[in-house]
Amino acid sequence: MIYLIDDKKERQEIDYNWTSEKLQKHQGTLVPVYTLQQIEELGIGKEIFNEGNVILLHESFFDNITNRLQKNSTEIRKDLNEHVSKQNSWVVYFSGSKSSRTNSGKIAHIPVSILYKNLEMFIEKLQNGDINLDYILFGSNPKIENELSSKLEISNDNFDDSLINTNTSNFVFQTEGKQNVPIKLENAVKEQLSTKEDYEIQSSDTFLNELISRFLSETKFDNIFIPLCFGATLSDFNGLRLASMIRCTKSKNQLSNIFIYGFVGVEYIFDNEYFNILKTKNVELIDYKKASFKTALERESDPLTIEELPKEISKLKLEVPDHYEDNHSIANEFGIYQLAYNAGIDIKEITDFDSEKLNSSFFKWLIAKNGLFEELPKEIQEKNNHYRVQLQGIKIIDKIDLSQFTKK
Repeated sequence: MIYLIDDKKERQEIDYNWTSEKLQKHQGTLVPVYTLQQIEELGIGKEIFNEGNVILLHESFFDNITNRLQKNSTEIRKDLNEHVSKQNSWVVYFSGSKSSRTNSGKIAHIPVSILYKNLEMFIEKLQNGDINLDYILFGSNPKIENELSSKLEISNDNFDDSLINTNTSNFVFQTEGKQNVPIKLENAVKEQLSTKEDYEIQSSDTFLNELISRFLSETKFDNIFIPLCFGATLSDFNGLRLASMIRCTKSKNQLSNIFIYGFVGVEYIFDNEYFNILKTKNVELIDYKKASFKTALERESDPLTIEELPKEISKLKLEVPDHYEDNHSIANEFGIYQLAYNAGIDIKEITDFDSEKLNSSFFKWLIAKNGLFEELPKEIQEKNNHYRVQLQGIKIIDKIDLSQFTKK
């Protein structure tokens, strides 16, 4: 039996088309759970943990005030991991804040959109006796990771690793172990990206932002080279997201040429959310060959300017992250940021605003495509300074007695 534990019922139906009718179709295999009370009413608290079951758990379920237990969600997940490790059962954690996929065999982590996209296929395979978490991670091609790993190994074996001479300044992100490209580039600054399977943070927005801040904020480079694949899962194609983050982050290298080197073509990556970064100026996918690196280094290109950036970044189409309740909430938050920017106010001065979310790829994209990077002219800052007090907090002038509107 599969237990789908997700407190976001409305999102399940509207965003992912898992309606009551569709759930009913799989009632013999799939049990949807929305509240802790429902578990108690159905009397399935112990059954969920029976051997042979698959538990699909939204990570925020036990953070919801109506579903809280004495243990916090972190402790609950730890206990659940220990449970499935001791018997023939599986658990998949999903959430809207996840951007990568990992599978250790019995425990998997996955973005919510991917889970609902592949859930029906996973159910069908399980009904036929084929319990493999890769079906819920990768859909119709569960062997994609093995396929990509084989192609990478062949590309590495055939790579000409002789030195490339160049007069340009270059920064090269490399991976470690079997994923590492054996490129030798004269006088290049290099940084290794970890590929440890349990190191999910290596592909998180927070970590990518730290990479940019640490290595690309001080020294200007002509070219930035990024591997198409890094992190625990090759088919996440995280190089596309890192390139997008670089373009959307204010730094000395925001406008540098970006070359994403990969061992597969666009046929593998065209449905990736960040694919359109390749349609923007001076971002290019190059082959996993020494000749391609040389061609990229010798290429003469028209520099990208800060004035061109908003138009170019608008070619990238990102969806609202799944952990937001709706489009209105993120529109309101971005509206606050725009007001602060126009008034010349540091967003951190607005105490009720969570400025950490500005490090997410989605918020960075909104800022970049709206051109909110350059400081406003001094005369505008002085004019707007008058409104600083009003923007820094909310004043309650009076209250409306809503009961007056309900009297007959």
